[in-house]
Amino acid sequence: MSKGGEASEEAARGEAKLMIIRFIIVSILSLRLLAGQETCKEEFEKTPFPEQIVNQVLNQFDVPPSEWVGINRALQRQLGLLQVKVQQKAAKMERNPFNPPEQTVVIGRLEREALIEGFGYVMRQHGVKKKRQIYDMFDAIQDEKAERLWECLQK
Repeated sequence: MSKGGEASEEAARGEAKLMIIRFIIVSILSLRLLAGQETCKEEFEKTPFPEQIVNQVLNQFDVPPSEWVGINRALQRQLGLLQVKVQQKAAKMERNPFNPPEQTVVIGRLEREALIEGFGYVMRQHGVKKKRQIYDMFDAIQDEKAERLWECLQK
């Protein structure tokens, strides 16, 4: 294998590890929420795409402010389809993770995939075409949510 191929493979592994770490952090924070702290829980569960955070990330990625309202509305519409998409994905699996005993990690992964797909669809509709940029924006939103949740839990 060439050095360039090894480097890109290593970069891909690094990105995969980072995604897993993010998922674990959000999962741990979610579990901690379930143990108490109703105010933080309510804020965290309101929406995967809080408008204030989405707007902050859109600004960071130089998305024109004229697109923000349409993006936020479209993201909220996509959330209405989230459970349907997750159920469809689960039904295609050899063992449906919703059947007892439930596989919460698999369900979480399916929910994340559905969220990313919905987010990507909305962003493409609003002129963001680069897959890497879409993933970076999605991750930035999730990171900011996790940071705010952590701050809330520390109070």
